[in-house]
Amino acid sequence: MNKPNLNRDLALRIGLAARSLPDIQTKLFMTVLTECTGLPLTEESVDSLDKARFNAIFKQHGREFNKAVLDNALSILKTVQPEEIAATDQPVYQDGEMPGSIRIAIGSQDGFHVDGHFSSCLQFMIYQISTSEIRPIDIRPIQMDDARKYSDKNEYRADLIADCQILHIASIGGAAAAKIVKKGVHLIKIGNHKTIASVLEQLQHILVESPPPWLAKVMGIEGTQRFRFEKQEPVL
Repeated sequence: MNKPNLNRDLALRIGLAARSLPDIQTKLFMTVLTECTGLPLTEESVDSLDKARFNAIFKQHGREFNKAVLDNALSILKTVQPEEIAATDQPVYQDGEMPGSIRIAIGSQDGFHVDGHFSSCLQFMIYQISTSEIRPIDIRPIQMDDARKYSDKNEYRADLIADCQILHIASIGGAAAAKIVKKGVHLIKIGNHKTIASVLEQLQHILVESPPPWLAKVMGIEGTQRFRFEKQEPVL
């Protein structure tokens, strides 16, 4: 008897979820997944996947991941909206809760790397970051029904991140970049496939050690305290 084929959408999500886990090949991911749900793999069986069992089976295969990484893989894998999973155990951010913090948007295809072009990435990962804390606060997927309300798809994407101070993106065209800057968002293009974790860690180090004057201003640092940064070379 022939094995039933995965539908295209489910196969794509399985591949992206596997890629989001560090040093995991798709073959091992499929093994763990089928041990959790049994065969055949269906939308229903994958959506009902239990996180604790998923993690336990990975441990049996000698792999272990932190909660944020595992939640992100499940958000890609399941058909429910990513924020429905991410919000389950994540404390809600309230304005003013992290004094001196800034809001970061990161364009991503898989939720783990900075990858893809601004005009085609699947989602923006939103973080609040200060010198002492990095907190994921939202996942904003591209919603085609909402995008169709705009005459310019890049304007829609720019509006999605208009509350952020910085956008990290792998690549972006000139016209789209102008829209981002017009929203007051500082644009940083970085190498494709850097991990989001490494980008956030580097940015937090900059906040602690040597924020450039424009960033110190965003953080609410007084002008006299910003003076020592003015002669430094930009690091962003």
